[in-house]
Amino acid sequence: MSNDFKPFAVGPTNEVTPQAEYVAADWRINGWLSGILPHQQINKVLRQTSMVASAVTQMVADFSGENVLEDGDLTLLTNNAKVAFSAGLP
Repeated sequence: MSNDFKPFAVGPTNEVTPQAEYVAADWRINGWLSGILPHQQINKVLRQTSMVASAVTQMVADFSGENVLEDGDLTLLTNNAKVAFSAGLP
């Protein structure tokens, strides 16, 4: 089954904040307060969230037997997730 939710900044030349720096960063804990946002920081946040979204939606596609489209239909995604999660892991 296919999944439209794709990870971001996973290529070999990505520019993301290193993990150790990200874990220790005040901006990660408190959020961005003001000023110009370094692209490495936003790339890190987008990569982390998109990786999880992609993995979960791929599981929904695999276990529900339905394609997961990025079409804004939250009800359909939720229903397919319920089907997938009730099927259990092999």
